[in-house]
Amino acid sequence: MVTLKNFQTKQNLHPSGAIPGFFNLHFHSVTNKTETTTSWNETVRTTLELYHSENVGDEKIYNDNPKWYEHPVLGSQVDVVVLDVTSEITHPDFNLVCLI
Repeated sequence: MVTLKNFQTKQNLHPSGAIPGFFNLHFHSVTNKTETTTSWNETVRTTLELYHSENVGDEKIYNDNPKWYEHPVLGSQVDVVVLDVTSEITHPDFNLVCLI
C-alpha cells in the first residue's frame, strides 16, 4: 500500500494521518554466479523515495508529485502501482546479477 489510504474510500488508514514518504527495499546481493553455484552477500537495504523533491539550500523539499505510476485508465481505483527501481538496484555497490 503506497499511499496508506483505502483505495475505495480514500480514507487515510494511519491513526495519526501520516503519509508514507519512502519504502525500504531489502534484497540479496550476489557476488559470484556460476552454472552450479551462487555466492550471496548479506541482504542489501536501500531507500526508495515515493515523491519527487527539490533541494532548497541545504534542505530537501518533497512535493505532492508521486514517483509511482497508476493504472492508465482506472487510476487510484485499483490498489496497484508501479515503481521504477532501476537506479536503486543497478548501483555498483550492490553487485547484482541475473539469476535466470
